[in-house]
Amino acid sequence: MAAGAETSEKVLLSRVHGRGHPWPSATVEEVAISIKDEPRSVTPPSTLGRLSLVMDLFRDRPRLTLTDVSRGTGIPRTSTLRMLDHLVRIGWLRRRGAEYELGDALAELGALALYRSKFDLVVAPLLRELHRVTGCVVHLGALEGDKVRYLEKVGVSPDWAGVAATWAGACIPAQSSAIGKALLAAARRPPGAHGAPSRGARPQPETVFVECGAGFGCIGVQVGDLGGTAVGVSVTGPADRLRFDQRYAAPVQIAAAAIAQYLTSAQSAPGPTNHRSV
Repeated sequence: MAAGAETSEKVLLSRVHGRGHPWPSATVEEVAISIKDEPRSVTPPSTLGRLSLVMDLFRDRPRLTLTDVSRGTGIPRTSTLRMLDHLVRIGWLRRRGAEYELGDALAELGALALYRSKFDLVVAPLLRELHRVTGCVVHLGALEGDKVRYLEKVGVSPDWAGVAATWAGACIPAQSSAIGKALLAAARRPPGAHGAPSRGARPQPETVFVECGAGFGCIGVQVGDLGGTAVGVSVTGPADRLRFDQRYAAPVQIAAAAIAQYLTSAQSAPGPTNHRSV
């Protein structure tokens, strides 16, 4: 090695060591590679901390490539790829070609957190009571475009294969759901239809009876509005236990009315007032 090159190497290594890097026996080539690959900012040492960095990037951009994520987090590409693959497997992210976007599992969790924070303490006991009275599986759902997202599910039987396949957070076509059909029918109903009550009285909720699979029936009832989103409730059970008449629909309508009353009062209640002690 020429004397000039050797001097430059010593100067570079001394500067690197002065920054506190533990490379006492590194060559200049190794140091240059390490400096190039070194993250621009300190990344968390824990896996959870790194996953948090990755997910935070999707707050500002709907889709990111592997390179985007690696550069944005300062995590090496190999480690970033492993984390992205894991997030895709568990449904938190979805891969489309070379890009990644938020997955359905994360969307379900977000939707549940949004809705449940508004009514979990009051509405959940009403749904459990409806399940106890009818012996049927109970769903609470919200209309999202042409789909219904299940917000709560109470009761399940391993023998009811079709019913057991649903879960809180799941999204299904509205036309395939008793809740969806009730809410869509309510949206299409013109003013004054179905013997609308006098001014000041609550309109009769839309109620539908649906066959949902061989030997099963569903009763869906419109509940009301939650922050601009239509909400409904349904019960599902064997046809020999759930008849399509008013006697079986009444408990569902009563539960729907109680939930609607809570939603109305919760949304019209004034916000909390801050009291400062003097």
